[in-house]
Amino acid sequence: MQLANALKLNNKAISGFSLNDISSLVAWYKFNTGLTHDSFGLVSNWADSSNNTSVNMDMDDNTAAYKHTSLNFITFDTTLGSVMKTSTSGLTLTTFTAFIALDVQETNSAGDSPNNEVVIGCSGDQIRIYKGSQDDVMRVRLNGVITDITLTSAQPTGTYILMIARDISGALHIYIDNSQVGLISSGTASTALSNTFDFCQIGDGSADMLIYEVAIFDTSLEGTTEMTTVFNDIKDRVGF
Repeated sequence: MQLANALKLNNKAISGFSLNDISSLVAWYKFNTGLTHDSFGLVSNWADSSNNTSVNMDMDDNTAAYKHTSLNFITFDTTLGSVMKTSTSGLTLTTFTAFIALDVQETNSAGDSPNNEVVIGCSGDQIRIYKGSQDDVMRVRLNGVITDITLTSAQPTGTYILMIARDISGALHIYIDNSQVGLISSGTASTALSNTFDFCQIGDGSADMLIYEVAIFDTSLEGTTEMTTVFNDIKDRVGF
């Protein structure tokens, strides 16, 4: 049965596969899709392309400026500290997988203060990655409890796909371009990891970056055929 399912998914990936073929998809900000611009050319809405009808996950609460380009991705400006948010309370997730296709524009020298490059979550629950003197550190904040993890390799500058998966035990698995670079086990900062994770925004802390695509699933896809299929699908679409 597992082999049959794997072959079925691989065949879909070759001919007409969509992330919506995976039932656990709950939010999808698709490259070059669903963007609405105002009269100044700024992005006023990034529509959710998933089949999730239980929660309105459109990113339409604008707290700063977002520039669009001819390729229709989002630019988050370091000076403005830009974020995009849903107008609803968003998703509350116990397990999840997040795929983020991004381009880190800023390079810092050793000894620089760490800059937050990308943030997903909500005001209380956030996942941040850093550059500068701590470019191998990822910070997770769940219900106010902060956990820093040192990755096995520094986070790159330029284009890559970040994948973060949280399993049923509460462990957080971190991947860059489909290779695991970090793990926060369920026994580390267990108070934080025993709580749910809220997702309602994507944005920038204090450094320049581009976000091409974001996909959120309500289960851990780690170790499954779907994980590699989703990674390859996003990679091919955004052209990394």
